[in-house]
Amino acid sequence: MKFDSHWLWRDIDVLRNRQRKAAAVVAAVARVAETELTGDKQSRCFVSDYKQYESFSKGTRELLAAEPYTYYWGRLAYELLQLTLRPDRQPFGLAAYYCQSTGREPRAALARHLAEFSRMLVAAACLDGTDLRLDTPLAVAAPFALPGTALSIDGPGDVEISGVSRGAIEFSDGPLTRRSAQVTSFPTVDCLDCLIRLQPAVFNVLASGIPDDVPRLDLQMQMDNRDRIHGAVMLLNDINPKIVAQFRTGLRVVAARPRGGPGALSNVSHCDLPGAIAIYAYPNPHELCNILLHEFLHNRLFALEEQGRFLESGPAVDASGAGLYSPWRRDYRPAHGLLHAVYVFTGISRYWLDVVLNVDTPEQVRELARSRIMHGLLQVRIGLAQLHRNATFTEPGQNVVNLIEDEYQTLWNDAEQLGIGVDTPIRVFCEDGAMSVASTSQTPRSVVRHHLHRYAKADHARALESLIN
Repeated sequence: MKFDSHWLWRDIDVLRNRQRKAAAVVAAVARVAETELTGDKQSRCFVSDYKQYESFSKGTRELLAAEPYTYYWGRLAYELLQLTLRPDRQPFGLAAYYCQSTGREPRAALARHLAEFSRMLVAAACLDGTDLRLDTPLAVAAPFALPGTALSIDGPGDVEISGVSRGAIEFSDGPLTRRSAQVTSFPTVDCLDCLIRLQPAVFNVLASGIPDDVPRLDLQMQMDNRDRIHGAVMLLNDINPKIVAQFRTGLRVVAARPRGGPGALSNVSHCDLPGAIAIYAYPNPHELCNILLHEFLHNRLFALEEQGRFLESGPAVDASGAGLYSPWRRDYRPAHGLLHAVYVFTGISRYWLDVVLNVDTPEQVRELARSRIMHGLLQVRIGLAQLHRNATFTEPGQNVVNLIEDEYQTLWNDAEQLGIGVDTPIRVFCEDGAMSVASTSQTPRSVVRHHLHRYAKADHARALESLIN
């Protein structure tokens, strides 16, 4: 493997390989279930379903391989299968959360999860426009997103799907389903060969860290924000078309949500749902581009991490035994979280530099971008220092950090050549009707120093102070 700047920031095969791996994991689960779980009825049903799934068109299966749900299903099935075959092991990762949430031990949890593969059959039949009759109706908890499509199903409680007729979902003939199941097509952003579904129900899976409101965000909110997201993708293509080229491969779903309150995270991505993000669709298009790219970069680093561990086992701590001070957060963070932050904000600083250099950028936005570049780079400088002092990296992980540091240094030099320094005046967006840019009395140095002395322990603040002088 060649570790270089292209691989770290732009290589689209990094995203494709994760999708290929997702499909390979599902196939591997089917092979192991067929050979190792022959006495289990649900396993036999799943193996039969998978063989039927293989009969659908290659194009449909390739499309579904890139779906967030496919990765989620395969990862959870793989972990539960390991625990079933090795009952001496303690539940771990996604499987541990799933077992705890469902109140099932691993073998029973695996049986339940294997049954949910039927949704892939339903999706494939809908995409191919064919008929399908499920031997056992598929009970799904609404809101339910059909993988690979913009279709979501609403209804109180569980809804039972009996099959597909000429590409249309059919429901079991129970009174609840007859009265309540509604199939809704959610809006999509289709531009520059980039197809993004605004479909919050994709997040309705059992995985920790997904805010409760996200899967239930309503249709109207998605419709109201479609044009904003479309405009941001078009603008981002003008600023840096290589980013949108990655979106075509690696961004499938956006859920538009309300802005969070003070201290709340408005924007969310999840390692077990690659290609899906939930965001506040900020009214200013340049800021919305920043938000889309920020969450996408988390997704990209998740994909890079599929190729091997970057950190040695065990949490990185500083000399006091705490986590690591983060210049982006009020709380101390594990090394993995800090690694994500330095990667993402290095990429974001590159975006704001591109905004400065773009001839069509309004002057007020260009002034704001200048301060955002230096603010981000000062934070990255502190984050990198913390990682160098306190984290233990694998060889691939050290290569990644070195490449991030190279990009950081290039950006710092570029900023200096443009006259951008640590005392560049900070500008902020005013979320009023005109989305104007306001001046402040602050500078990147003053803001980063204030955060350092407010949220870092005193001895840590003293040790890091020299990095912002």
